[in-house]
Amino acid sequence: MFHFLSNAIRKSVPTRWLDRYHKYRYAKSHSVFRQLHTKAVFEKIYRSKHWGEGESISGPGSSLMATQGIVAGLQKFVADYHIASMVDVPCGDFHWMRQLNFSNLKYLGCDIV
Repeated sequence: MFHFLSNAIRKSVPTRWLDRYHKYRYAKSHSVFRQLHTKAVFEKIYRSKHWGEGESISGPGSSLMATQGIVAGLQKFVADYHIASMVDVPCGDFHWMRQLNFSNLKYLGCDIV
């Protein structure tokens, strides 16, 4: 539902207004992080769900729908090349990676937070 509304708004609002809104939102959100150390920035992003409150804390690009292709491609790559272990840095919230078949794969996920 959110994507439907978001797309409808984008189509009906003039581009220059959207550009101004995005510049304002970017400047406002990034001013909060200017004085923080990298670890503190990511802790704040994680706790505040800064990148969205959808199905993934890592933002809309980490939704199951958005990652279907990468999951299928990665699964094929792991099988085709007989990959036995994988290190995922930065792993994020592991939302879409759960879709991989880990039965014959050693996985280590590392992140800042």
